[in-house]
Amino acid sequence: MTTKEMLHGEIEKLSPTQLTKLYAIVKKLAEPVAAMPNATLMARLKQIEIDAPADFSVNFELYLTGAEDDQSHSD
Repeated sequence: MTTKEMLHGEIEKLSPTQLTKLYAIVKKLAEPVAAMPNATLMARLKQIEIDAPADFSVNFELYLTGAEDDQSHSD
């Protein structure tokens, strides 16, 4: 039995008032971390994705100044 199936079984047992409370909890849980105003700095930083070359962190200054492009063409 999957977790989803177990949840469905438990949901069937809830009263309408409990279902309303559960909906609010699920809705909040489904929000992206960055959209939550009380998210920690680390939680927000984990959401950041950088599209950069594999050596970007090592050669940051070269990429920042454009010198990396100059070096790759000098060979």
